[in-house]
Amino acid sequence: MQIAVISLSNQQNRTFRVIHAEPEESIHIQGLAGTGKTHMIERLVDSLSSFRPLMLAYTSVQLEALMQRVGAGNVRGMTFGNLANYVIDRCLGYYKPGMRSSPRHQVPPEQIASRLGFGPIGRLNPAQIAITCGRMVASFCNSTDLTLSEQHIPKGYNLDAVGRMALVGYAQNMWNQTVEPTDPRLQLPLRGYHRIKHMTLLHEAMIGREFTHIIVDEAHDLSAPLAAFLDRCMQPVITLGDAYQRLDGAFFKRASTLRQHEITHSIRAGKQIENVINPLIDKHPILKLASLEGNRGIETKVIYYDSPEVPTGKVTILVDSEWGLFEWFQRLGSAGANFSLLPGSVNTFRRFILDCVGLYYGHERPTHSAIFKYTSWDDLRADMGSKNSSFQRIDRMLSKGYSTVEFEASLRSLDVTGSAPLKLGRVIDARNSEIDAVMLAPDLLNQIGPGDRIAASKAFAALYTGGSRARHKLIVPGYLRDWATDTSKAAKTQTTESS
Repeated sequence: MQIAVISLSNQQNRTFRVIHAEPEESIHIQGLAGTGKTHMIERLVDSLSSFRPLMLAYTSVQLEALMQRVGAGNVRGMTFGNLANYVIDRCLGYYKPGMRSSPRHQVPPEQIASRLGFGPIGRLNPAQIAITCGRMVASFCNSTDLTLSEQHIPKGYNLDAVGRMALVGYAQNMWNQTVEPTDPRLQLPLRGYHRIKHMTLLHEAMIGREFTHIIVDEAHDLSAPLAAFLDRCMQPVITLGDAYQRLDGAFFKRASTLRQHEITHSIRAGKQIENVINPLIDKHPILKLASLEGNRGIETKVIYYDSPEVPTGKVTILVDSEWGLFEWFQRLGSAGANFSLLPGSVNTFRRFILDCVGLYYGHERPTHSAIFKYTSWDDLRADMGSKNSSFQRIDRMLSKGYSTVEFEASLRSLDVTGSAPLKLGRVIDARNSEIDAVMLAPDLLNQIGPGDRIAASKAFAALYTGGSRARHKLIVPGYLRDWATDTSKAAKTQTTESS
């Protein structure tokens, strides 16, 4: 296999030499944000022109952008979910998810409990059991465990041995009816993580010999079972990712036998970015990897603020969640700013707001995944009221009569040409982007409870991912470094439950 080394940095060239030394061996490349991982994939695909590589990416948007860069030819691309469909279909020959795989498809927990015959357990009513079983199935799907067991019961459930056994039985029934349903009336949602876990449990599951190599972009989005599946593939697997961009905080170690290599030199941003990014790397409550080296040939201006204001010029404002998106949507609209939402986020944002208004006034149950489990605004307020300042502002706005008519009018005023100087979106909407100027909103600096390393890891990942999008300007809260120190310390505090 000939490896192309043109137009590559010194670190990238060294990485290619490592791959070239054992071209038929798998390798994982840990590359920090902005180090040119996608550019390396382009060159890697060039070097595999006489082979038949399979490109894998987490989302269809990521995959489409990647395939445009690497070209067509003998390269085929799939999302992680597509791969699961392909492998399961090879094994079983009848895999047709239908509407169950739609992100909007939901089934109320009351209906799930009724169809699956769930009875009460302890203080849990059937609907609560359905919600709990859903969490248990998700936990199972994101593990490498071969069976669903008591260890997948969420923490804090005070159940006796009989109750725990019954709960596991209910969760197992839900899992069975999700991946191989026998009741056509139920139509449980079938998500990507269900399909991937199902694939990994099939004894004969494999990627066919029509592919000679497997290349995974943004490999930090791999689930543990999918990573383990790829590690046992017959083809050499080359994964490129950045563990610090794992937005769900679900970190795991790759196989100890897998070759690994690090790239730390940024091509995207200047040395100034180190003052923002490296404290997030250094204080991360779980990960310990090398620090970022900024590009000496680029200037990235860092601006600190005490209180957030609507920025001037061309700036992309990044927030943590739908609540922050709603808050800044209203703030920019009230200021008369010319702005747009990041591509692909308008429809889901619209559904979220309409669901919030409908839930507040008791019109209908929401379908958006962020609030689907709530049957009343009071329940949502009880969960969110003291934890999320963006929610508190929205709660006050709704109490003053905010309606869908007002929201739709605001939505129509958005710039749809893409030429607006200001853009707004969540970090997750921008994670594969390079942006000239970025502002990190205050809601990204979440308050983390003592000992909650997963929540802290999510917050660090969101800040790191959002901040590392910037090329020439980065606007951040002035207390970011102090927040990183305090949050890291709090996350490492041993509590009674975690000790």
